[in-house]
Amino acid sequence: MFRWILVTSGVPQWSILGPVLFNIFINDIDSGIECTLNKAKCKVLHLGVGNAQYQYRLGDEGIESSPAKKDLGVLVDEKLDMSQQCALTAPKANRILGCIKRSVASRSREVILSLYSALVRPHLEYCVQLWSPQHRKDMDLLEEVQRRATKMIRGMEHLSCEERRMEHLSCEERLRELGLFSLQKRRLWRDFTSKKKEYDTKLSGAVDTPERQDAIQRDLDKLKKWARVNLMSFNKAKCKVLHLGVGNAQYQYRLGDEGIESSPGEKELRG
Repeated sequence: MFRWILVTSGVPQWSILGPVLFNIFINDIDSGIECTLNKAKCKVLHLGVGNAQYQYRLGDEGIESSPAKKDLGVLVDEKLDMSQQCALTAPKANRILGCIKRSVASRSREVILSLYSALVRPHLEYCVQLWSPQHRKDMDLLEEVQRRATKMIRGMEHLSCEERRMEHLSCEERLRELGLFSLQKRRLWRDFTSKKKEYDTKLSGAVDTPERQDAIQRDLDKLKKWARVNLMSFNKAKCKVLHLGVGNAQYQYRLGDEGIESSPGEKELRG
């Protein structure tokens, strides 16, 4: 049997007023409360070679320096070298993959790919915009986890002929057959998507002077150069310019050496 009790703190979950009540709660949380800092958990991370390593204080006591610090699950060292983060991420993902291998009997494509995508790959891509590997050894360390996952799809008597031959393919062929991309390509695509959003915002501004037209063309040139450096190409047939307003000068923009066609209308976000 349920009964009413007095609740003196906390915020109701999944409610419309939840965010408002939370703001009210945290604004008054320090009233009547004496707070002290755990100085043993306070560290200073000196970044860069030749850092003077200034001695900071918390009150009258000095704060110790640390060669590396983890924040929100990402380990950052004083050299901003993300090799340590890669060395921590790969074994963690491998342990989860090993648990899947020991506890799941099926080796079908649907089961293994679903479990890998839901339980393993998120660890390999968590906050990867911050710690994206730059060294080949670190990239290979992460790619090996995905290779191991694809190798788990092996031939079984009840599987189709297509699935039985998966274990005999090379890594690139397995990824192609499974409809997967390498982790490096996924990182590049994520960078491209964020860069596209940035340029979409910038390119949609008002263009009423030659200076702004030239600025947009320079942004297009930078975008083309970025794609070339990262070994990516644009489908220029899908690139269009929408000239807005009556009396628009309809400046001719280029993507590389080719001009971009204008369009009387464009659809965005399936609208």
